Amino acid sequence: MAGRRVCRVGKAEHLGYTLIQQGRIEEAIDSYRRAFQLEPHSRFSLVNLGVDLAEQRKLPEAIAIFHEAVRIHPDDVYAHYNLGYALQLRGQIDETIPFLKEAVRLNPGDPQMIKTLNDALMMKQTLK
Repeated sequence: MAGRRVCRVGKAEHLGYTLIQQGRIEEAIDSYRRAFQLEPHSRFSLVNLGVDLAEQRKLPEAIAIFHEAVRIHPDDVYAHYNLGYALQLRGQIDETIPFLKEAVRLNPGDPQMIKTLNDALMMKQTLK
């Protein structure tokens, strides 16, 4: 039975990815939601669902998904980075920085993550 569930999760995740490539974001979100319901701990489903929600400017929902991803997968660099970035888009700079710092700690050579962290730190300085 578990093998079938994993297969359905994989199909739903793959479908979500394919739909994103086709620009069908709402349908991709539905597909990732199905995968998430089948396997709530799927790192791929959680992070991609959050990314798709953020792209649709559904930031509160995306942030909740990313928080769940960080809780379940505390070593996932993309969960931390995307949570930090989504918080930054909402203007929650103080909340952004710890997640971006953790993403850089987990993946210190990624120039985009370093740039996003530096941008957030500069934004915090200008808000003082």
